[in-house]
Amino acid sequence: LNCLDTAYKIGKEIHNEFQMASVMKAKGDIYLQQNNFDKAIDLLVKLINKNIADDQCFQVAGEIYKLQNLPKDAEIIFQKGILKYPNNGPMYNELGILLWEQKNENAIYYWEKGIEADPNYSKNYFNATGYYSFKKNWLKTILYAETFVNLESFSDKTNEVKELLLNAYKNIIGKLELTSKKLSSIFYLLIVKEA
Repeated sequence: LNCLDTAYKIGKEIHNEFQMASVMKAKGDIYLQQNNFDKAIDLLVKLINKNIADDQCFQVAGEIYKLQNLPKDAEIIFQKGILKYPNNGPMYNELGILLWEQKNENAIYYWEKGIEADPNYSKNYFNATGYYSFKKNWLKTILYAETFVNLESFSDKTNEVKELLLNAYKNIIGKLELTSKKLSSIFYLLIVKEA
């Protein structure tokens, strides 16, 4: 009987804690809508520190820190969120964007991890496409762009990605044509020397 009483009390405490988490999260959303970022972040951090935050709490807290121009705090929150929710594609994406805004090349690591963790979340492909196009890595640009276009065929970002994709194909074809001309010249020289 003692075990049942203890189990009941623990169950009730857990239930109450999660109800409290829902109320705190709703309150945080209200503060956020009122642009009262300090109160919103205070509630979200309490949920995170009590280990009862869902993935959205981490995402919103990170976004608030970004809005407050506190990138290190945002990075810490996103990192904690990824540790707790390793299959959350949007969180990897947000951390990648945050790092890229700071000119940190590690951004691509998080976009690719996000693709691995949540392959149906298209925005990691979008950002990986932009990154590899910027780096002139045409094969990876094509790989991520084609996947993005297949996942998100009709969004505003699709036309942007199609432009990057076309540019990547042009660059690859241009290199192939150049290589083909060089090979033709070499073969011509070999044939002429043989004759």
